[in-house]
Amino acid sequence: MCRFDDASRILREAEIDFWFDNIHVNVDFIAVDRFKPGGGYEAHLHSKYEFHYIKAGRGYVDMTGRRSELGPKSFYVCPPGVVHRQVADIDDPMVEYAMKCDLTIGEKKGAGNKEHNYLIEVLNSNTSVVKDNYMMDRIFENIFEEVENGKVGFLLKIKSAIMDLLIASLRNLSALKDAEYSIPKKDDNRLFELIREYINDNIDRCISCTELSKYFFLSEKQLNRIVMKYTGLTTYRFITACKIVTIKKLLSDTDSKLSDIAKQTGFSSEFHLSNRFKQFTGMSPYQYRNKKIQGDDVIFV
Repeated sequence: MCRFDDASRILREAEIDFWFDNIHVNVDFIAVDRFKPGGGYEAHLHSKYEFHYIKAGRGYVDMTGRRSELGPKSFYVCPPGVVHRQVADIDDPMVEYAMKCDLTIGEKKGAGNKEHNYLIEVLNSNTSVVKDNYMMDRIFENIFEEVENGKVGFLLKIKSAIMDLLIASLRNLSALKDAEYSIPKKDDNRLFELIREYINDNIDRCISCTELSKYFFLSEKQLNRIVMKYTGLTTYRFITACKIVTIKKLLSDTDSKLSDIAKQTGFSSEFHLSNRFKQFTGMSPYQYRNKKIQGDDVIFV
């Protein structure tokens, strides 16, 4: 048995179907194919994508009415519905790594989807044989080795390597070297959720607007705009409001001393906490705790 034949057999039988971000990948097989001198496969077509990397030997492929020479490090993609025929030289056996899969794109919007659509566009339109510049042989071999080793996490590694194959294919075949899009930015709603999460995760500290703006790479004006948009409060008042919510919970659910609650919520003293609490609720912490004990409904201001 030759190298990777066992892994190749397992991968032909395997069910590999997954979503990566907005791309649905369904793999028919990932395999090592060996052709005797003059051997190959007759003209045929299929409904999925086939990726061919020539590891050793020479030959040719007929595709879209054009014959192209094949040699070590040659790479090409045969898209769905395209007739092709591959043959090894009469004096030279050929070894190739191949993957056959179906690719579909979801409905997600944004820069990420532009990249996914461009991937499909390139795979569908470029049937040229190119020289691999992105070490596709190592990516294929990593997949085979993961199957052979069977270490915990190998399925995730295989799926990750399949995406590496798709990216290497795109870069090998694309006429563009630099992307015409950028990493999508978080929208205001997502940023606000992260701001609130950061405040609550650091509720035991004195958090400043400057600290928040630096952490999220926003100006204090941008930060204030986002917080105001969702709360109607300035950033400074929103930080305090988050602390008041925690203080109320501690007053209601625990018997903690006010001095301890002040430490847990980032206030310098019990006096400072009481002043801020009364500004927001209209009552002192002790009044709030007593009303909750008596069962009165206390409205948060």
